[in-house]
Amino acid sequence: NGQALTVGGDLTVTGGDTTIGAAGNTTATTINVVTNTGTTAGKNLTISAGSTTTGGNNIDGGDLVLSSGGGDGTGTSAMLFKTKVNGTDAAAEKMRVHTNGYVGIGGTPDTILHVKATDPRIRVEATAGNHPGFELSEAGTRKWVLYNDPDASDNLRFKSSADRFEITQAGNLHVKADSSVINMGVGNDVTFTHDGTTGLTIASTPMSLNS
Repeated sequence: NGQALTVGGDLTVTGGDTTIGAAGNTTATTINVVTNTGTTAGKNLTISAGSTTTGGNNIDGGDLVLSSGGGDGTGTSAMLFKTKVNGTDAAAEKMRVHTNGYVGIGGTPDTILHVKATDPRIRVEATAGNHPGFELSEAGTRKWVLYNDPDASDNLRFKSSADRFEITQAGNLHVKADSSVINMGVGNDVTFTHDGTTGLTIASTPMSLNS
């Protein structure tokens, strides 16, 4: 009937869905916690899916599904996440799930995951003694791994089916192929080592060795 509804206690809806707004009304609808006054901090808001009883029955809890609105034809919708930072009064967009599914942190994304900032950093942190890294896969099969190896003085290693090359903390580059190793050190020193079962061949056209 167009009147405001104030509930002084908890509100429980026992059946059906709850719809907010009226058809044909283009004004944005907001679900808001009351704004505090004085020096009282703002109230938290918790949105939770349904839980079940506990007791060893292995029953699933309810999924939390967040969805932007459906449209028609070439119409689109997105999901925006806003926070407040020190030095500003209003919350502003910090992350967005774009209409095409791309995720942007710090701005509208131009690729699947896009991080924008003045000096952006992405940190991958493992517990002590473990191996933080990135994996590159194709059709569910891992092709390459880039990782920090704490068992080898925290060298940075590149691995396919085995370690292929590594960069040491001192900046030396070790290129590995089976039992052969090419060491390219700081100061332009280059060494070749081999397991000795077959010959070591250095070939190039033309080729020159200078010292």
